[in-house]
Amino acid sequence: DVAKADRWFTRYGHWSVLIGRVIPVVRSLISIPAGFNKMNFLTFSGWTLLGSAVWNTILICAGYLLGDQWCSILGVLDAFENIVIVIAVVAVILLLIRWVRNLMKGKRNGGEQSE
Repeated sequence: DVAKADRWFTRYGHWSVLIGRVIPVVRSLISIPAGFNKMNFLTFSGWTLLGSAVWNTILICAGYLLGDQWCSILGVLDAFENIVIVIAVVAVILLLIRWVRNLMKGKRNGGEQSE
């Protein structure tokens, strides 16, 4: 996973920090590949500031537009949250299946080489 994150960061560079700051979960992890790739601290801080400003502006505007009506969207948010949870669980299961298959494949290939 670290190698994949590194390749993704190498491919998209500074844009990955900006975009990553707007995506939940990625927001917390984008610092790791940036550090691995020795991204300049001031550049990283600038992209982080911009990406965080975009995310916070979206949240502030949503709160302003909803005002006292924010309770009216709780049902929609609950449904959306459930969908996201299901997608996350399915993704984890698929990743575990892939990991086990690769592990088994590696053991098979290792066993064939020793014979």
